[in-house]
Amino acid sequence: QLLSEPERQYIFDSVQDAVRIDGRQCLAYRQAALRLDLLCYATASAQVSLGETDVLVSVREEDNPGATAQQQGSTGSVVAAAQQQQPVSHPVSVWVDCSCLGSGPEQQQLADEAQAHLSSLYRCLRTPTPVFVDILLLGYDGDLLDAASIAASAALMRALPASLLSAQALPLFATVHRIGSQQIVDANQLEESCSMARVTVGVDSNGRLVACQTCGEGSLQFESMTEMIETGVRKAMMLHDSVAKLVARVL
Repeated sequence: QLLSEPERQYIFDSVQDAVRIDGRQCLAYRQAALRLDLLCYATASAQVSLGETDVLVSVREEDNPGATAQQQGSTGSVVAAAQQQQPVSHPVSVWVDCSCLGSGPEQQQLADEAQAHLSSLYRCLRTPTPVFVDILLLGYDGDLLDAASIAASAALMRALPASLLSAQALPLFATVHRIGSQQIVDANQLEESCSMARVTVGVDSNGRLVACQTCGEGSLQFESMTEMIETGVRKAMMLHDSVAKLVARVL
């Protein structure tokens, strides 16, 4: 998003004073909303809103070709397959669609980058039957990776059996930006355009760092990058705790 130099300077100065343009503190997330089980055709679904960023995720599982007719006819074949102790060998497939925002190259680039990052996040997760995570971006104002991973984790917690989740901890993303000397989380589009560097960490529910990606026009010293990673891990664990509590309320 194009900003004039005075606008960019105003955002920069506000962050340096630890008061962001929407009134949040540097390490505060926007008001979030999580809704579950919205789509009747999906095994599970979740919608997450972070400010104006709105993400809808559906999780679909495909019947195992080798499953019995009884398993294929059940509504919870993922659970049935796990109970039959079939090999956990299928990777999770991720697809991201940003067509609700338009059909231009910017939207396609946003979808392609998000799909690559989220596919990398779930590359180690294995399921007894093929599982597809479809992510639809309904609105965008920054922090897509965090919002999408929160929604995907919530939907996967609803779709996958507890035995599988206990053996394979679900990961999610937490993104930290550096603007001047300050770190911020859950950046909106205006703040993202002023960011010098970004670190996105993937952290599973056991606190294990499973992914780390950096980007941005500015350079990061090792000490600064370490601090941003540590901040991301702390925030990811906070998000894990919040998502688990919200999902537990509807079980």
